[in-house]
Amino acid sequence: MSNSLFKSTDHPRLLVSVRDAAEAQLALDAGVDVIDVKDPGQGSLGAATTATMQEIVEVVGNNVPCSAACGELADGLTPGSAADSAILEQSFLHDSGRLGDFLARDPQEFRPQLPTPGFAFGKIGLSRCARIDHWRKLYQSWMAQLPAGCQAVAVCYADAATAEAPEWALVLREAKRMGCAAILLDTFEKHQGGLLDLWRLGEVAAFIAAARATEMQSAISGSIDLGSVPALLELEPDFIAIRGAICVGDRSTSIDPNRLQSLVGLFHSDNTLTR
Repeated sequence: MSNSLFKSTDHPRLLVSVRDAAEAQLALDAGVDVIDVKDPGQGSLGAATTATMQEIVEVVGNNVPCSAACGELADGLTPGSAADSAILEQSFLHDSGRLGDFLARDPQEFRPQLPTPGFAFGKIGLSRCARIDHWRKLYQSWMAQLPAGCQAVAVCYADAATAEAPEWALVLREAKRMGCAAILLDTFEKHQGGLLDLWRLGEVAAFIAAARATEMQSAISGSIDLGSVPALLELEPDFIAIRGAICVGDRSTSIDPNRLQSLVGLFHSDNTLTR
């Protein structure tokens, strides 16, 4: 995959999330900049199956970069014995030493979701990580397991309190330190309103400016409706990521081709893209 995703352009680029190979082909034909793969029925960053990921990579080829949603980082802490559960419970109470001992003793207990080979970018959420002192160590472990050529995109949630996730400024700082390729602002709970129900435009602009100040690319998502796209385009994030607004029903239903074309038209009036 090309790293063209992170070359500078004079306008925000469009990322569309798809759930299968048919939707990927639809998005590719429509002329989106980035194709993102997820299972929208499994949460904000629900991971698709390995087979689905592979099918989509084959359909897209080298035409545009592909990114993969990998669920939530804390989901990789698989349940073990009662003793393991007790260690994790104490870690939530900030007994960082015991969590460190747990991770050092048996790294196989941490099994995060990963993209299949062929993806240019992977992203994983940080819900519940505000309670885990060593989330940075877990995140770095996930990054180290990414397939060759796949870069990490950090995720922060606008509804961080609901998600029990670290606040965006902390995520941005740590993402820069750990070498992530970009940072995505998203919403965790999709039934409690979209991004602009939670944040004012000025707050979104501050997030974009902060990312730019640290020389990181910014992506904006979170149940964005088509009517909000022009205002977000004016803020000049590097990417705007959309799914629900172009589906026939909610975000778990199929993409509507007409809505997709309308969306692409907002980004490129001539319906062509500069890659």
